[in-house]
Amino acid sequence: MKKYFALFFVLLFTGVTNAQLVPSIREQKTLVFDHEKIFTPSELIRLDSMLQEYRRSTGRIVLINTDTLDVSHGAYADNLVNQFVADSTNKPFIFMLLLSRKNQLILASVNDQVKPYIKEKTLFEILDAGIPSFKVKRPAEGSTLICKKAMKFLNTLSDK
Repeated sequence: MKKYFALFFVLLFTGVTNAQLVPSIREQKTLVFDHEKIFTPSELIRLDSMLQEYRRSTGRIVLINTDTLDVSHGAYADNLVNQFVADSTNKPFIFMLLLSRKNQLILASVNDQVKPYIKEKTLFEILDAGIPSFKVKRPAEGSTLICKKAMKFLNTLSDK
């Protein structure tokens, strides 16, 4: 009987502890979604750490997502944005790098807050920063270069 009481107490304590951790986990949501397994585990950690630090220091978001992108990239990007800022009136500037090895695509997308400030030429310049690395099959390096260029651009935008 004592074993069951002790087990119940441990389960109850664990449940309370986990319930208190949920908001902090939600705040630390990953910014690299590697559905196609393009990156190694160490590359994922490095990329996500870089993007998390940028988010913490600026409040702006840069995301990387690898997927087959079998839906329109606009709808896909909107869904991704909603995971971070759904129902928020004060939406941050967001840049998304969408990669698909299966479809051989590299896309850039921005949310509605960035659209008035960015030209198609600028998006192409941001993507061009990483294209040489992708050509030699170094996706983590290419993604890093693109994200850094995107961060540099987002830093030029003023918060309202």
